Amino acid sequence: WDRVSDIWHAAGMYCFLLLPVIGIYLAAFQKQYLRGLVTMAWSFPAFYLPAWAGHFFLQKDIPAVFSYGTTLSGWYNGETCAY
Repeated sequence: WDRVSDIWHAAGMYCFLLLPVIGIYLAAFQKQYLRGLVTMAWSFPAFYLPAWAGHFFLQKDIPAVFSYGTTLSGWYNGETCAY
């Protein structure tokens, strides 16, 4: 399951990187300001949702963010534990 989990994490990371670019494009070039803002706002949930789906439904475990706590330092430790 490690490879599948890595794929789900990578999908979330690509969404996190791609959605702000799409949002800026919509706001700057298509003059769709609200749609661009909503698209950029979805980048944070899109970062975590695929990874959490992989954890809960495929691996049947919990993400590290719940193990390390929900404080800023806990989040940092959870995000950097793989490095």
